Amino acid sequence: MSKTVLYPGSFDPFTKGHESIVQKALLLFDKLVIGIGKNSEKKGYFTLESRINHLEHLYKDEKRVQILSYEGLTIDLCSKKNINFLLRGLRNNKDFDYEYPISMHNKLLNDNVETIFLCSDLNVSPFQSNIIREIHKSGGNIDVFVSQSSLLRID
Repeated sequence: MSKTVLYPGSFDPFTKGHESIVQKALLLFDKLVIGIGKNSEKKGYFTLESRINHLEHLYKDEKRVQILSYEGLTIDLCSKKNINFLLRGLRNNKDFDYEYPISMHNKLLNDNVETIFLCSDLNVSPFQSNIIREIHKSGGNIDVFVSQSSLLRID
């Protein structure tokens, strides 16, 4: 039986920290779906289209990775796509303190979905999308944080 995991997020931008989580997950799962959630409460900094294109380019040679965007509850996407595993990346204990209650709520909404936590590599753990966006807004080079960042476009 093939095991598929959903890795949801805004990925605004998709950092090398996110990449490290994908690499680890591909050792554990047969297929990985990267779901870019559209949050009506937040306007993305980079366009949704450029985030999708960026990810498609990064994983063009990895047939086990699928990229999609979605609206609504992540747990509902799992049901629609028959996915039983959710992937969350952790940089530190604060991430766990934030993610764990969400995983419990998701479990109550759909008992068939299990949340898997993976820690990012130490060399990329400090990377935070909000700081990277500020560096970019100020004209700084974000290549050290984001692979092939030139593919991203501002919204």
